[in-house]
Amino acid sequence: MKTLKSISSLLLISLLISCNNSTKDEKLVPTDTTEHNDYTIVTKEQFEKSNMQVSSPIVHEFNTGISVHGKTQVPPTDRASLMTYTGGYIESIYKQRGETVKKGEVIATIENPKFIELQKQYIEVSKEFSVLTTELERQTALYEEKISAKKIFERTQANYENIKIEKRSLERELELYGFSSQEVIKGNLRTIAALKAPISGVIEQLNIHLGQYVSSEENIATIINTENIHIELEVFEKDWHAIKKDQKVEFRFPSYSSESYKAEIQFVGKSIDRNTRNVIIQAKIMENIEHLVPGIFVEADIHIHSHKQWALPESAFAQEDSKSYIMKLKEKTDNEYIFTTHPIEIEIEDSGFKSFKNIVQDTSATFLSKGIFTIISLD
Repeated sequence: MKTLKSISSLLLISLLISCNNSTKDEKLVPTDTTEHNDYTIVTKEQFEKSNMQVSSPIVHEFNTGISVHGKTQVPPTDRASLMTYTGGYIESIYKQRGETVKKGEVIATIENPKFIELQKQYIEVSKEFSVLTTELERQTALYEEKISAKKIFERTQANYENIKIEKRSLERELELYGFSSQEVIKGNLRTIAALKAPISGVIEQLNIHLGQYVSSEENIATIINTENIHIELEVFEKDWHAIKKDQKVEFRFPSYSSESYKAEIQFVGKSIDRNTRNVIIQAKIMENIEHLVPGIFVEADIHIHSHKQWALPESAFAQEDSKSYIMKLKEKTDNEYIFTTHPIEIEIEDSGFKSFKNIVQDTSATFLSKGIFTIISLD
């Protein structure tokens, strides 16, 4: 079986050849035979040229979790359908699929001659309201002076309230189509109504073209607000009980990036899908990620338990014949780094760190944390 001693020797030979100022006397000298079988000497120049680094163990938080998958999604309150309240022909289109719109912004217009009837009705009701307002004022004065009967006053008051409600209802209907009641009263009647965005967001779907007839049941456009986009995860039935609100989540978009992002459980589903036996979990994205849209596939790890333990970065570990090793800094002089090699047993791996056994975990000890892979590659 090979040992790191032979590999370390190869590194040293390679470095000696590459460094013009190295001397032939620089070689491995066995020492400390009561505990270790070898050590490696690296000059300061060799250390710097190979971009090596040393560091002490740190207390790292290791997480035990559940691996799941899911997709990005928006809440129901951030998805809206645009529909018309009556039929009509598409007269113009101002926006396209994928464009950003603000609430109340005109997306398209429809034309229908029946809009004239609505506006004429409003004019008639407004005139009647004006007449009844005057009549109510007159009947109120007569009733207070005991000239008119109470029955006549109450009937006038009821007629006034009814026409007031009808007028307000027609005004609201005019507003839905983008008509100004003030302009209608002036006689500026229109046959074209505006279809406005119900929320701010991005147009996900646009299902119309010029001249098309649309009914009140048709979905003209779908708008989504991506500001509150979250991830929706599917958790197996057997893992459901372990999921709790506020647990941390680490997720990735495997289709285009290996970068990890942070999220936090916000909602745990209360029902199990009969077909998949999965439960839906929602998690809030805790970072600002640009260009997110609903439906992107995600892989995620939900952190169930966590504990702290001494650890080194994974770049500090080497493997040889199915055994793991680390290199401890025995001594550092002005010109040399002297390392001893230690076989160890890895306990936990997580987020680029590893904890290990069979060595005293002293915070004052220093290990080769970068450069051990160079040694392996020279074998």
